Amino acid sequence: MVQLDNSAMVSIENVSKTFHSRTKDVLALQKVSLNVRKGEFLAILGPSGCGKTTLLRMIAGLETDYEGNITVEGERIVGPSLGRGMAFQEHRLLPWLTIKENVALGLEGSEAGIAGKVQRYLEKVGLEGFGHVYPSQLSGGMAQRAAIARALVNQPKVLLLDEPFGALDAITRVRMQAEIERIWLAERTTMILITHDIDEAVYLGDRVAVMTGRPGEIKALFNIALERPRDRNTADYVSIRKQVHNALEESMGTFSI
Repeated sequence: MVQLDNSAMVSIENVSKTFHSRTKDVLALQKVSLNVRKGEFLAILGPSGCGKTTLLRMIAGLETDYEGNITVEGERIVGPSLGRGMAFQEHRLLPWLTIKENVALGLEGSEAGIAGKVQRYLEKVGLEGFGHVYPSQLSGGMAQRAAIARALVNQPKVLLLDEPFGALDAITRVRMQAEIERIWLAERTTMILITHDIDEAVYLGDRVAVMTGRPGEIKALFNIALERPRDRNTADYVSIRKQVHNALEESMGTFSI
């Protein structure tokens, strides 16, 4: 079992978010509070529209107009930072740059130092022989690996994953889940995953926060006390997955369109 540092890396305190328009104000999040421990893999699970991606954007510093407080190691988030890497559902690689040039974006230092760092992270995601190719020459899963390398190469304190495998086929998705778990075990980077996939949340998370409702709220929080790498076929795994599924189903009654 992986031992976690109990100190809070990310602290979310009574966070509410309202989107304003000329015709209607929409309360997207309501008094969300949650601490993410240093080195933890937290999965935030919920249906589309519950506000989970909005919450992730706040942690990333892309949304700063909200009530409450979000801090990283005690410092309030006021905007984007290299200390918080982010990987999206689409890889968002620049098509006119090679993979190694995409990964190197934003890095500072000597040419040799940058090249060495890029190579190390391409190796970590299994793309050591593909630095010279362009994004269009990669499969969807390989492009996502490159995007994860780009997010990790600056060695962020927190890696934010916004449904990064949602656009992949089922087989590639399972392989990528195992890949991100392997990277997390090696790097011990604090990771926060947004997903609507129950199995993905249970497979990857040290804890799973079940989020639903409009406005969005955290309805349940599960500790996933399973050994890694995880076996989806064990009785304990199936039991926990069922508990998370039931909690999500029960809370869906508060979700209105």
